[in-house]
Amino acid sequence: MDLTKEEFIEWTNGLWTIKPETRSEHPAPFPIELVTRLIKMNTYIGDIVLDPFCGSGTAAVAAINLGRRFIGIDQSEKYIQMTTERLEKHTNINISKQDYF
Repeated sequence: MDLTKEEFIEWTNGLWTIKPETRSEHPAPFPIELVTRLIKMNTYIGDIVLDPFCGSGTAAVAAINLGRRFIGIDQSEKYIQMTTERLEKHTNINISKQDYF
């Protein structure tokens, strides 16, 4: 696990102060800091993160930035496209249509 002792102490104190996400085409965006902490606290580098409601891809970006693999599911083609574009922009990963269906 790549969680530092300092992060563990700070993040397990019972109170998190995280600014809300305000810029998104998704109706219910959440801050990348929130999912980053959760992924880092509960997974190891190389683990697979499964997000069954992928939405705008916040968890995908956080997982890849933390060295985790990612599987995202969403029923909305719009949100799948949003996630694809976000991943390509923020992670320099080129995603082809064959990578999802």
